[in-house]
Amino acid sequence: MRKTVAVAAISLALGALTAYAQGCLPFVVAPLANSAAPWCLCAFAFGATTSRRLAAGWYGALSLLGLVAGYYGTNELVRGYPASLTYLVFWSLAAIVAGPLLGLGGSAVRHERGLLAAAGAGGVGALLVAEGIHGLTVNMATTSTAYWWGEVVVGCALCAWLAATRLRSAGLRIAAGGLGVLVVGVLHAVYTGVHPS
Repeated sequence: MRKTVAVAAISLALGALTAYAQGCLPFVVAPLANSAAPWCLCAFAFGATTSRRLAAGWYGALSLLGLVAGYYGTNELVRGYPASLTYLVFWSLAAIVAGPLLGLGGSAVRHERGLLAAAGAGGVGALLVAEGIHGLTVNMATTSTAYWWGEVVVGCALCAWLAATRLRSAGLRIAAGGLGVLVVGVLHAVYTGVHPS
């Protein structure tokens, strides 16, 4: 119960911090406060704190929901910016769907060595790469391309590092890379559909 409260409290605080960071960060890192990857890494990290799969999925979902609540609650109630119900519902549903997968991936990478760990390693790196590609192809006119290139590089490096240090066989490392490529393609198609250029 204490860990659930801690995950919720930390996530609410980080969501509120995200709201305040928008408009305050230097241009080169401004997308940090307006991209999904940092929040996804939070859910992944909270999932990694437990070896129990059900708890990991719960922490991942709770983390993303807490981030959404902290962000929109701060903007609406503290900063005086009206929250869009459409975006609130969209990101809450995304949290419910993606959160458990991220939490489970984080747990598997830390506590397991099989195919689920390969999926976690490939999937989390792919999230960063896909968002970076989206930023470079859709948002480059209004945001820093250095940030998006950085996200692509960090995503590739994270996948490679997790595969090298957490997976026990070449076959699983290849699976992680292959799954990563697949996830990049799927997420890029989703991003393009949600935010067409």
